[in-house]
Amino acid sequence: AGSAGCSGQCQPGWYGPSSGATSAQECLACQPGSYMPLAAASACYVCAGGSFSTATGLAAACGDVCAPGMYSDVGMSTCLSCPAGTFSGGGASACQSCAAGTFSSISRTSCGQTCPVGQGLSTGPDASDQPACAVCGAGTFSAVPGTNCSACPSGTFASPSRDSCLATCNPGFEPSAAGAAATGGQGAGLCVGCGFCKECPATWYSAGGLACMPCPAGRASAAGASACSDCTPAAKQAGQCALCDPGQILVADASGRFGCSPCAAGAAHYRLNPFTTLGPICPRFRARH
Repeated sequence: AGSAGCSGQCQPGWYGPSSGATSAQECLACQPGSYMPLAAASACYVCAGGSFSTATGLAAACGDVCAPGMYSDVGMSTCLSCPAGTFSGGGASACQSCAAGTFSSISRTSCGQTCPVGQGLSTGPDASDQPACAVCGAGTFSAVPGTNCSACPSGTFASPSRDSCLATCNPGFEPSAAGAAATGGQGAGLCVGCGFCKECPATWYSAGGLACMPCPAGRASAAGASACSDCTPAAKQAGQCALCDPGQILVADASGRFGCSPCAAGAAHYRLNPFTTLGPICPRFRARH
């Protein structure tokens, strides 16, 4: 508090930690996790347990409350997730231990005796080492509530929800050799035995998720396609059109779609590079002198 003869004082949300200050510039702002509703304070109050604040220079009491499944101790600027084997309701300053014979849900908002489908028991990393529900790992599933995760049969894939095993990849993907990196987002790490679901590259397609097949000459597909389509100017520019057979060249029709046509008489066919995205060309022969 100020003393007689001192005209200035630190405002709410700020404090003066030492005596002998000569200006308001020496006041310090309350840091996240603390507040001060009074003027001329020498220290800030800390947030009560179950609440928090990320603001600097807060004058009102900490108004942010921890969500269910989380907690905060006094003076914290954020909430922490309850560890495995515990749970909490909203605004908790500490998590409660699950009763004997029960374990916490993934959200840590309650304790139960069974995990839902697609999840199994997992030991938490905290010191109490209590079990909790966790999503089944890659290549495993749980189809019945309360059962542990089981490995999918060889050659099948765990569904994204981990409640079943699938015999094929999604359209536009194919099973890849074990250890191969998946180039697309679907199925990465879910394959058992055969490896991964790998995205079909441009100019290839997979209708049923079993194997990527090349598009017919002159047809087009983007990466991850389930079918081939017309070779449009945009697809040709993006290198998504399958190369024509030897002796043919991509030619646009009146609608702008490209198709394969035989090279003109007196011309030969060759490729500068078998992997070129420009397509084959038909240069004319030159007479030798």
